[in-house]
Amino acid sequence: MTEHSISSELPALYRAFLPEIFTDPIPRESLATCDNCAMCVAADGSTPRSARYFLPNLKCCTFFPDLPNYLVGALLADGDPALEEGRDRVRERIRSRVGVTPFGVLPPKSYHLIYNHADNKAFGRASSLLCPYYHRTHNNCTIWKYRNAVCSTFFCKFVAGSDGKKLWKEVKGYLSEAQAVLSAYALHRQGYDAERLAENPLADHEEKPRLSLFDLEETADEVAYAKTWGTWANREEQLYLACFEEVRKLTPDRFQNLMGFRGQLGRETLEARRRQVIEPELPTRLCRRGAIDSKPLDGDRILIDSINGFIAMPRLVMDVLDLFDGVRSTEEVVSLAETQLGIELDHALVVTLYQNGLLQADG
Repeated sequence: MTEHSISSELPALYRAFLPEIFTDPIPRESLATCDNCAMCVAADGSTPRSARYFLPNLKCCTFFPDLPNYLVGALLADGDPALEEGRDRVRERIRSRVGVTPFGVLPPKSYHLIYNHADNKAFGRASSLLCPYYHRTHNNCTIWKYRNAVCSTFFCKFVAGSDGKKLWKEVKGYLSEAQAVLSAYALHRQGYDAERLAENPLADHEEKPRLSLFDLEETADEVAYAKTWGTWANREEQLYLACFEEVRKLTPDRFQNLMGFRGQLGRETLEARRRQVIEPELPTRLCRRGAIDSKPLDGDRILIDSINGFIAMPRLVMDVLDLFDGVRSTEEVVSLAETQLGIELDHALVVTLYQNGLLQADG
């Protein structure tokens, strides 16, 4: 069986040039079950073990992704019949000219404003935020093969808890940087105005203070559009295809040169995050999290609220957590658990409690 890696979760396009860290083995995020969403109400009406949950016809797709030019080109160049719906939807966006730039196909600015100011309870539950590439009948993504950095790295639950969450956050940051660099590089190779390359919307995530009339109406400003696209106006698909061809030719060395020093720092941080997931190191002294919500499950088990929602644990775990006071070392707690509670405290359990946010570093 093929080992799971970061690259396993990304569009195949990247595998030709991403650093080796992306092919090093990591655990599969088996708790984040997309086809049978772990955050949705089940068919039998039971709610997920989470403080909040998503609607099954929306799931985690209440987000409108940026699609960098080369991924748009890759989608348009792919003749797979299964992607026909996705290609049609992207072409519809291109024809609208709203959010359509040489750097990629982006959400309308009004969407950004609403999304950034929405209550966090709206995620997974507000149909007005639903992705335009989401298939309402099949409840899945029509462009998944060419998803962007955010969609590739979002997981609702993590096998390694907080350590897994930190790893994927770092992957998202690295890929987002790569999207900005590669989209600009591909345009530069096509002779795009060098001065305009600095206006890359994939690299500029600051919210604009005001929306224009065109932004509010979600219509194209034809004058600005013509200026932005120049000689490529009305040949948008051709440019996206050309950008894809440039990126697909990249070698690992060329990619690393393009990413520069920031890319090197990103790789080093990724390696540290991955190592913590594979071989977690615990602080010498741990203390239990302050308030921990729990509720009975069955027999000797309870549900404890964690970073992964409510997880099933033996009732005795609450007594174990009380032994971690931030003064005793973990070794001392292990001995104390044996003498006071009559149990052999397994290292793997301590790691699980730590990664799920039930134990934390003192101070």
